[in-house]
Amino acid sequence: MASRLLEAERSYAHPRLSPDGRRLAYELADQQGTDIWVADLASQTVERVTRDGKSDRPEWSPDGLRLRFSSARVLPHSLWEQSADGSGTAVKLLDGTGVGIRDGVYSPDGRSIVYRVDAPAVNRDILRLPLVGDRTGAADRGPDG
Repeated sequence: MASRLLEAERSYAHPRLSPDGRRLAYELADQQGTDIWVADLASQTVERVTRDGKSDRPEWSPDGLRLRFSSARVLPHSLWEQSADGSGTAVKLLDGTGVGIRDGVYSPDGRSIVYRVDAPAVNRDILRLPLVGDRTGAADRGPDG
């Protein structure tokens, strides 16, 4: 039988369990827009991670310390990363110049992110961004890119 993870019914979207299964990251829409929140499932406490009203689609880093998310704080959507406890400042990982960047997920080793772009000229594409080493070149498009 299914059980409710959070006490209140609200406009939740894109729920993601942390790697250890103890926390839940999700986006929550309200009058101010959409932000990323994290709930501790045991204590039922919640922490707001973003406060820009324009962030969505959270994904956990493999170590569970950071969240990667898409945000329209700079249009079009770009990829950002912030500490999962909401401390510190969000860091832009990839600028969405010319395309909207969505749905980025970490590789299991945390050394790259695979993400989707929405661009009218190419419809949609899936790319990989290395997070270590030389990041000056274009993202990998795979064998056909």
